[in-house]
Amino acid sequence: MFWAAYPEKKAKADAFKAWGVAIKKETAAMITAAVGEYIKYKPPLINYKHPATWLNKECWTDEYYKTVSATNEAGHPIDDWDEVQQIVHDVYHPDLKNWAQVELLLTPQQYAAVAIAGFLSVCDCNQWDKKTPAAYRKARAANGC
Repeated sequence: MFWAAYPEKKAKADAFKAWGVAIKKETAAMITAAVGEYIKYKPPLINYKHPATWLNKECWTDEYYKTVSATNEAGHPIDDWDEVQQIVHDVYHPDLKNWAQVELLLTPQQYAAVAIAGFLSVCDCNQWDKKTPAAYRKARAANGC
């Protein structure tokens, strides 16, 4: 069941061994359902983990972020500040300067607006004030979305 659902078919013996350990911690149905979430929300530029790694690290417990849409069904800009701020807050770490991880989760327009508003201001709700959301929204509008 897991092997059929998992997109990366490597090291089957290791995956089988990890599966035996994993199903003692969680149901097979739950783990397999989590594979679907992993496939659905994995950023396109990041490779799939080897199946044994995914199981050994209990990745079925991970939370995934969907890339936030920049426009509504009519093609009009949406106010996505709350979702974007939460993603940046959860992922970005100023000491690591891991902008690339954030970039994979946002649209190019969102990422550009976050860069203009300031990563540190966006990721730390204790540092931003009314000017930070306004700066983000202004940058989004300037980018045409």
